Parts: sequence; structure tokens; C-alpha cells
Amino acid sequence: VFSHPPIGTVGLTEAEARAEHGESVEVFRHDFMPLYHGLTERKRRAEMKLVMVGEERRIVGLHVIGMGA
Repeated sequence: VFSHPPIGTVGLTEAEARAEHGESVEVFRHDFMPLYHGLTERKRRAEMKLVMVGEERRIVGLHVIGMGA
């Protein structure tokens, strides 16, 4: 499946996770350069967001935007 902009999402959003799990929600955000653009002149970036719950940091949501998502 291709979309414009390239977006991929699975699981709960941050808001849904907080409504369901309360304060045990932890969010990790990171931007990175996809491997495809590692050697190109145009250094496009992508962003990822993990939504985790509990002490074991179980992943309940993953959201990514950028080339290759």
C-alpha cells in the first residue's frame, strides 16, 4: 500500500493508549535517515513514534512517517 505522504500506523495512538492504560504509557520519538538515503545527496528524514505501556514497555502502537514507511 502506498500513500502520500508515506505514513504507516499500527495499534493504539498515544491518546487511545492513555485513555486505556492511564499514566503507565511511555512514548518514544525518534527521527532518522532511512538507509535508502544514506548515500544520496538529498538527505530525507523520517520520524517514528513508539507507544509503550507498563514496566515491561510492551509496544501497543507504532507510527512512522517518511520515505519507506
